[in-house]
Amino acid sequence: MHLGAAMRRRRAIACAACALAVTSVAQVQAAAASAGSRYTSAPYSVRTNPYAFGQAPVFMPDGRVVFGKDFKTGKKAQVYIARANGRGLRCITCKLGGPNNVPAVRPQGDWILFHSWHGHYLTIGSPGYGGMGSSLYVVRPDGSHLTHLTGLDPAHGAGEGEDDYHAYWSPDGHHLVWAHLNWNFVDDNGQGKWDVRVADFVGGKHPRLPNIRVVRPANGHWYETQWWSPDGKGFLYTETWKTAVDTELFYCRLTPKGCRTTQLTDYAAWNEQAIFTPDGKTVLFMSSRDSPGFFNRLPPGARVGFPLDPVKELKEAAAMLRHPPTPDASKLVVGDAALPIEQRTRILTFHLRRRRR
Repeated sequence: MHLGAAMRRRRAIACAACALAVTSVAQVQAAAASAGSRYTSAPYSVRTNPYAFGQAPVFMPDGRVVFGKDFKTGKKAQVYIARANGRGLRCITCKLGGPNNVPAVRPQGDWILFHSWHGHYLTIGSPGYGGMGSSLYVVRPDGSHLTHLTGLDPAHGAGEGEDDYHAYWSPDGHHLVWAHLNWNFVDDNGQGKWDVRVADFVGGKHPRLPNIRVVRPANGHWYETQWWSPDGKGFLYTETWKTAVDTELFYCRLTPKGCRTTQLTDYAAWNEQAIFTPDGKTVLFMSSRDSPGFFNRLPPGARVGFPLDPVKELKEAAAMLRHPPTPDASKLVVGDAALPIEQRTRILTFHLRRRRR
């Protein structure tokens, strides 16, 4: 992900502050060459962006940021595009009733994928993050050519009770991967199971997704798809393993029949939101393994830490009832209740040394 000429020797990753997550780095045995990754030993810096984007912001090739956010104006969550300082803000999905969220920019910069609940009545969770009722759309960066891609007929998820989420572009922009949940027992033989799907993308005046195929089966495990490898030969994904709260990270190398999988983590924690470094040798991901408790987006007085201290929690709860905090509407995102959510956008930049020739 590039941020213009000033960042030719740097790489930046932007994310909104998330609950239950810290950043870790793991070696990717399936994709690593014998030489080590420059990112493993490179110095890096983390700074707070002056403008707080919504969760999961992504970069355009020209450095602008695309993100989903609910500004509490009645439009629900929508997808916006703006410069890194928040200027030039423009909604590109407001023609479609919200919520619309979790955008993904095609590498060519000509299409923006997003997830929408539009037209569905059974909705749970949030579009793009998992739940029920989400399908995939694309739109041009100027807001034109808004097109529905999935859920176009009952045999492909048009019925109630289905969900398409966590969709990502392949590096060449010619394929998509996403996770799918099927509770539609009326039209689509739904049994409440997840699978992973890959499709081709055809753009032009009438974009579409031919050749949809299931590459990870509906085996009763929960799936969450992640980013592709830089060589386009596969992608990362999370799958529940051993228990429902143990989500491990895997790499799928695509084959004619589906995936050749490699397990990358083996730690009973929540491991997700994974992305390759550009050299394809390491993976940056989020994990709850180092977290002292849940609800890390909340300020200390609103968190519940583990091991549980009942006396301390009761005292803090009483104090909050006596002096309830006032939510900052500018920092709320879709699904937030009247809690004092702390949301910031952090930029992690790797400072790569120039290679010697």
